[in-house]
Amino acid sequence: FGVVEAQVGFVKKPWRQPSHKDGATSLLHLGITLGGRRTLRAGLFPHCTSEGNAARVAAAGEGQDPDPVAGENNVWDEDLWSERYLQDEEMRPGSVYLSSPFCFEHAVQYEGCDKAYEPMIALMCRWGLPEDLGRHINEMRSEDMLDVTTVIATCLKTACSQGQLRMPSLDEVKQGEARLARLDREEEERLRKVREERAERRANQKPLYVG
Repeated sequence: FGVVEAQVGFVKKPWRQPSHKDGATSLLHLGITLGGRRTLRAGLFPHCTSEGNAARVAAAGEGQDPDPVAGENNVWDEDLWSERYLQDEEMRPGSVYLSSPFCFEHAVQYEGCDKAYEPMIALMCRWGLPEDLGRHINEMRSEDMLDVTTVIATCLKTACSQGQLRMPSLDEVKQGEARLARLDREEEERLRKVREERAERRANQKPLYVG
């Protein structure tokens, strides 16, 4: 992941985040809860032709993009969504999820903080994209992007089914931390040598002319 966003806040009573889909940086997304309690609600269809997914089916038949107004764009609207397509996951300190929220409608309900010094804390790990590329693909929902999301979903499904997808152990985290520290030191040393070489060249450089 190229970006880690820290979300910290206090709520005195339950508060619901507006329903939404993430941008392209959340094609792969790791959410980590460190404090407080929150519930992630996702609207999930097992297939594009699933019963109740009327807007998408109609659009596909006409060769058009799904209508965002007619579509299932509010997971808090239980008159719009069938219960079987809504999935609630409670997040407590230590809870982690890996998903692709670029692909589906979702929202979070934050429970009230019991104490003023125990805020809601969550880390959102996402891809980091160059600004020009990010702006270009952030809301792209085309056939090409469908191919990308299909590859990601297939890889996640295969990794889960084979037991290859897991959280790192504490020792592995420490090893990763040590490796990053070593790489930082090596880069700092490389830059130091570059600066010294440039300074030496400037010191030994002969003037092009004499005034």
